[in-house]
Amino acid sequence: MALVGAIMLMTATLVIGGRPSVFTDTDDYYAQGRSVVRAVQKWAVHGAPIVNWDDAEYRLSHPDGGDEEPVHNQDGARSAYYGFALYVLQSVGTLWLFAFAQALVAASLLYALWHAAAPRAAALSYFVLMGGLAALSTLPVFTAFAMPDVFAGLAAVSTVLLMVYPDRFKWPAQLTLWTLLAAAMNFHMSNLITSMGLMAASIAALLWFKTPWSHLIKRVATVLLAAALAVAASGAYATMVKLRSGDDLGHPPFLTARVLADGPGRKFLAHTCQNSSPYVVCAFKWMPLDDSEDILWSDDPERGIFNLSEFPMREKMNREDSKFALASTLYDPLGQVAVSLDNWRQQIFNVRLDEPLLNPGYYLHDPYWKTTNLPKLIKSTGEHCGRSPGNCAVSFDPQIPAIIDGVIAFLAAGFVGYRLYRLNFIAMWTRRDFEDPVFRASIAAVLLIVAVILNAAVCGALSGPFPRYQARIVWLFTCSALLFEIAVRAAAKPRRVRLKLVRVAQV
Repeated sequence: MALVGAIMLMTATLVIGGRPSVFTDTDDYYAQGRSVVRAVQKWAVHGAPIVNWDDAEYRLSHPDGGDEEPVHNQDGARSAYYGFALYVLQSVGTLWLFAFAQALVAASLLYALWHAAAPRAAALSYFVLMGGLAALSTLPVFTAFAMPDVFAGLAAVSTVLLMVYPDRFKWPAQLTLWTLLAAAMNFHMSNLITSMGLMAASIAALLWFKTPWSHLIKRVATVLLAAALAVAASGAYATMVKLRSGDDLGHPPFLTARVLADGPGRKFLAHTCQNSSPYVVCAFKWMPLDDSEDILWSDDPERGIFNLSEFPMREKMNREDSKFALASTLYDPLGQVAVSLDNWRQQIFNVRLDEPLLNPGYYLHDPYWKTTNLPKLIKSTGEHCGRSPGNCAVSFDPQIPAIIDGVIAFLAAGFVGYRLYRLNFIAMWTRRDFEDPVFRASIAAVLLIVAVILNAAVCGALSGPFPRYQARIVWLFTCSALLFEIAVRAAAKPRRVRLKLVRVAQV
C-alpha cells in the first residue's frame, strides 16, 4: 500500500513540477556525501586508512596542523548522512530514484500513522489520505526536492507516533520509527528542536489525560534517545573531519546574522564596539547589517560579511557566534523577544514554493552555479534547458499553488476544530478513554497542528521568516484533517459479528 502511496506522490510531482528539483544547498550535501563515499572506497578497494593516525596526532598537537579548508567551516550546518544518501541514490538511479526514495519513506510513515489512528478503517481510506495529500498539499513538492526539508514533517509524525501510539507497534516497527526520527533530527537541527517542543506538548497532553507514569517515561526516553543518537552521529562525523583534516567542523554564524538583522544585535554592536573590538564583527559595524542573507552570503562588499571573508575571519565568526548572539539578547532581551515573536507571526503565514519550483535553467546558466555539481544533478533528470534558461521554467506562477495549498491547510486546521466541537471534545477529553480510537486520534490531530506552529517559532526566531520553512511542513494541517475524519468514520462503523447458528431444543 505504501508503494502505491509513493507512486501517487510522484505522479503529483510530475504534474506540478515535471521533475525532481534542487537548491543551492543541494551542492553542499552532495559534495559531503561524495567525500564520505570516496573515503570509504579508498579504504575498501585500496586499503587506505580512513584516518592516518600519525598525521592526526600532528594536527591535534599543532595549532597550524589543519589544512584550513574553508568548506569545513560551513559543513557543520549540513548533514553528511543526508548527503551520503543523496550521493549514493543519485549515482545509482539519478535524482528520480532519490525523489522516489523520499516519497516512499513519507508514504510508509503515513501508512503507519493511518493504521495506528484508524485500525478499523478500510484500506481504501489510506489511498484517500494519500490522494488528498498528493493533490491538496505541498508534500509532493518536497518529497521531490533534493533537500532535507520534507523530514521536518516526517520528524513530527514520528514523534507523534512514538508518544501517542507506541503500543500499536511491535518492537521491530518501533525500532524503525525510532531510527527514522533520529535520522530526521540529524538531517536538520531545526527538526530536532521542533521535535523536542512537540515532545513537551505531548507530555503535557498525556499528563492531562492521566497516562500512567511508567508508559510516559518509556515514550519520552524513546524520543530523547533518538535525539541523543542524532547529536552523537553529528559529533562522530565532526571528530572524523578533525582527525582527517585537522579542522574543526564549523557552521556559518546564523545566530549572529539573525540578531543583527533583527535590530538588537546592531544596538549591541554599536554599544560594545565603541572603544574596543571584543568581537570580530566589530570590524563591520559601519555596514547596514539589516538582512541576514546579505550578512551571510552577499558578494557586495557594502553588505556582505561571511562569504567575502577569508578563512581565519570565518573561523573567528564561528567561534563567537553563540557568544555574540547571547550577549546581544541579554543586552536587549525585550527587544529581541518582540522581534522573534514577530518573526514567528510572519513565518506562520509565509508559505511559498519559489525555491523548490525555481527554474533549473538558473543553475545551468549562472556563472557560478554552472561550475558546481548542480548542473550534473539537473541533467540526470533529463533536463538540459537548451540555450535559454526559460525553457525549463514551470508553466505557472509558483505562488499560485502555494496560495491554494496555504488556504487548504488553514481550512483543514479549522475543520479539525469544527470536528472536535461536533464530537463534544470536552466530554470526550474528560472521559480520557485511551482505548477510544477517536479520542487518541484527536490528540494526534491536534499535535500535528502544534508541530506546524512550533516549526514556525523555531525557524522564524532562529533563522528568519523564509517561505520554504513553512511550506515544507504546512501539509501536516491537511494530513491532520484527513486522518481525523478517517478515524471518526472508521470508529462509527458497526463491527461485523459472525453469527453462529445454534440448534435450540424445544421442550
